[in-house]
Amino acid sequence: MTSAAKPSQKDASNKTWVRSLIAIGAAVVLIIAGVVYYGTTVLPAQNAAKDVAGCKTFVIGFHKAQKAFLAEVTAHDHKPTAKTAVSNYVGALLPAIAQARSQSATDGALAKGYVQVASDIQSLDVSNATALRNGFSAIDGVSTRLETMCNTAFDNAGIKSPVKTATPSPTATM
Repeated sequence: MTSAAKPSQKDASNKTWVRSLIAIGAAVVLIIAGVVYYGTTVLPAQNAAKDVAGCKTFVIGFHKAQKAFLAEVTAHDHKPTAKTAVSNYVGALLPAIAQARSQSATDGALAKGYVQVASDIQSLDVSNATALRNGFSAIDGVSTRLETMCNTAFDNAGIKSPVKTATPSPTATM
């Protein structure tokens, strides 16, 4: 009887190992499926929501910057200057960019665009009219592309832009 009991204990031991391996394999598959689901569904949705929040801030600030620029260009109480117009534009845009950057997905295209605009602002040369015009053109060009990207993000999220798109964009031609 002892010889018959030994094979059955060995069979039971083997079945236990097989069941353990199956349970571990199933757990690994579930973990992988969870990571894939998070990476393909949850994280992109979170990043899109962050980008929309940043876009709301940026678009409002961008339009304030455009209004500040145009207010200087069309001023009747003093002689408008391009340097002051660009300064007003940058003064309204820079805080919006900083806040939008902090609200957006960290490594997203919009965040990189905000960093690019901030970099362009920091390197703005106001020493002569040509440099001012070229620097402003670069800043406004990237900002306009960011506004287009934000409008796409708004469309994808199914929400309206918080502001109407201003056309045409301001230009420093004084």
